[in-house]
Amino acid sequence: PLYKGLTCHLVCVNKNTANAESLLQQASEKLKKTASLVLVTASLSGKADQELCAYQEKHNIDLTIMGAFSHTRLREMLLGSFTVKMLVNTKKPLLLLR
Repeated sequence: PLYKGLTCHLVCVNKNTANAESLLQQASEKLKKTASLVLVTASLSGKADQELCAYQEKHNIDLTIMGAFSHTRLREMLLGSFTVKMLVNTKKPLLLLR
């Protein structure tokens, strides 16, 4: 397999640590069934874009893959777009999946 032995960091930024751990566990189990990856999980709290960018730098992450979801224009104007914040703040390649 092409990705055998590849290290994959699963990171969840969530104020609720128990919820974050549960989400990480679910994602880990799914990935273990489909790929021969070395999985590293991390639960962080704080501003998601800042925490993820800092994690990228600290762990020398080569590529970040994340989902990009559409929201209403009003919601984006009021809260901002996490995807846009990541695109602006990261210095590493970012692959967006929709």
